Amino acid sequence: MLFAKAIPDGVRVTGFLDDPALVMVTCKSATGEKRVIPLDCDYRGYFSETIAVKGFQVVDVVGIPILKTRRTLYVSRSVVNGEELADFYKSQGIETLPPNDMHITIAYSKRRVDWEACGEENCEDVELEPSFRRSMAPLGTQGAIVLKVESPILRSRWKHFIKKGATWDYDEYQPHITITYSQKAVPENLVPFPGRLILGPEKFAEVDENWASNV
Repeated sequence: MLFAKAIPDGVRVTGFLDDPALVMVTCKSATGEKRVIPLDCDYRGYFSETIAVKGFQVVDVVGIPILKTRRTLYVSRSVVNGEELADFYKSQGIETLPPNDMHITIAYSKRRVDWEACGEENCEDVELEPSFRRSMAPLGTQGAIVLKVESPILRSRWKHFIKKGATWDYDEYQPHITITYSQKAVPENLVPFPGRLILGPEKFAEVDENWASNV
């Protein structure tokens, strides 16, 4: 059973969930404007969530059980010739990630999506032609240095997952390969790898938000 209670500048929804559910909260303003606000609840038991909807009153609260096919989604492709990248950067004095850890992320959705709607994994390798237009850049707060690459195929797949409901934590998608976590800044004379890159089949997995502890 779910309940809604008006609080200053919003509404608090509480109750008990037997299973993870999508809680749909329907609100209506004094002028008749209606809003339907989804709350993604990925746990069982007591539930409490506050919604900032000033000027609206809740008219209905419904819990919809989440399909078992709805999960967080992490899609990546490993770099098949990772040893070639590692040798290239080690020759420039960079301590790289293990070659079998090198990959390109295509989707990283903390919001659950329907995996069946996303379709099957793309099992064909993708080759990126040699290019002198690649660049090196720092990324995130873990001290990562990445190789930025371009690929219409990867961008198209990223857009596919976004259209299926996947979220993305950045304003845009920039395909990249993390080379190292051991540099505080990009060395001034570091040369981007210009050679052919071979990417293995897509791999679907659930998001591991504690990935940094394994680096």
